[in-house]
Amino acid sequence: MKTIQVTIGGKEYHLRSSDEAKLRTVASVVDQRLQEIRTKLNAPSTMSALLLTTLNAVEKEMDVSAEHSAGQAVLLQELSAMAEFLNDRMDRVLSA
Repeated sequence: MKTIQVTIGGKEYHLRSSDEAKLRTVASVVDQRLQEIRTKLNAPSTMSALLLTTLNAVEKEMDVSAEHSAGQAVLLQELSAMAEFLNDRMDRVLSA
């Protein structure tokens, strides 16, 4: 793993990652969201803005995870119905 320097909220961090491009992208997105929250809320405290940024990111991750789970459930239902249909057709063909 390589140590990579990134800047978030005006502060430099030295982080370790095997994927430098991904880490830099993530750090950039976090910094951008942090700046958006600081601007919207006129938050003087970096810590408060970081906390709100983290809460927003986790909430979004939970929403995406729930959507993914719901999509999987629908897909499984559709596959089950297709399998049942194919089994029914196979039984009809074999018994004819």
